[in-house]
Amino acid sequence: MKRLLLISLLACTLHAGELPRRHARKLWFASAGMLAGAVLADGLSSRGHRELNPILGTGAFGPRQASIKFGMTAGMVALEAWTLHKRPQTSQVLACANFAMLPVFAVTVKHNLAIQEHR
Repeated sequence: MKRLLLISLLACTLHAGELPRRHARKLWFASAGMLAGAVLADGLSSRGHRELNPILGTGAFGPRQASIKFGMTAGMVALEAWTLHKRPQTSQVLACANFAMLPVFAVTVKHNLAIQEHR
C-alpha cells in the first residue's frame, strides 16, 4: 500500500511539460489498468458483504452491485480516453487522478479481507 501511495505522489508531482507525450500516454494507460485491477479486487473482496455505498444499492454485494461498480469504472475510463483523444496534454493529470484513487481501493480491500477473517 505504501508503494501505491508513493506512485500516486510521484505521478502527481511530475510537471506536465516534463514527460514526452508518448510517455505521458503510457503512464495514463498504466494508471487505467491499475485502476481497473483495483476495482476488480475491491469487487471480489466485497462479494457477499453488506454494501455501504448507497449508489450501488442496499443488501449484500452481488451481481447487480458489481455491474454498477464496473460499469461506472468503465464509463470513467472511456470518458478519460475520449478526453485524451481531444486533449492529449491532459494525460498526466488523468493519470494522477487514477493513481490517487488506488490507495483508497487498497484500504477498502484490506478492510474487506479483515472482515472476512473475523467471520
